[in-house]
Amino acid sequence: MKNGMMIWNVLLSLVAGYLLIVSFGSNNTKSTKKNNTDATDSSGSKHFKIAYFEMDSVAANFELVKEVKTELSKRNRT
Repeated sequence: MKNGMMIWNVLLSLVAGYLLIVSFGSNNTKSTKKNNTDATDSSGSKHFKIAYFEMDSVAANFELVKEVKTELSKRNRT
């Protein structure tokens, strides 16, 4: 039984290694070309831009958020 488990573990390790080599080792030009074109913008550069804002400052200055908060607090009290 002990030898059977050892053989089974070796077999599973070999299969997992083979699958990793096949999935990461294949040079699929179609998939890499698609990923490269998705990352570029209209000028052709590969820069990635992130928009950042602080939600609590937006909520403090936006009147609709203030109105909704007061309405919800009124509903919770009743």
